[in-house]
Amino acid sequence: WEGSKKASTLIVLDEEGAKSAMKKIKKKGGKNGDSEIDVPRDVTADDSGQYVPILAMECRGLEPFAFHPMGEEFRVVSNGGLVFEDDVDLSEGDWGEYDEENDAALSINEFESKIIAC
Repeated sequence: WEGSKKASTLIVLDEEGAKSAMKKIKKKGGKNGDSEIDVPRDVTADDSGQYVPILAMECRGLEPFAFHPMGEEFRVVSNGGLVFEDDVDLSEGDWGEYDEENDAALSINEFESKIIAC
C-alpha cells in the first residue's frame, strides 16, 4: 500500500480459517455488535437478489473499502454439473454462457459487492 506508514498484511482465509475467525469476532462482539456474520459459501440460484458472503479476509493494518472483480476469479457450475472457470469475468457486472450438454442458459446479472467490517 503506497503511503502506508506501518506494515500491513492481507490474508485470504480458507473455510476453516474463516469459521475460526468468525467465532472469535462473535465472542468479542466485533464492529457489527450482535449482527449475524456468515462464513463464505457457494452462491446458488436461490440466492438471487441477496448478498452472499463469498470471501473472508484477515486484514491486519488494512481497511478494504471496495471489491472489484478483475476477471477469472469465479467458477460457475451448471445444474447439470458443467464447470465454467476460464472465462467467468464479472468486471462488467454481468456474465452469460450456455451449457450445450444440458441445454441450459447460465447467467450472472448485476453483480454487486460490499465490504462488511467485523
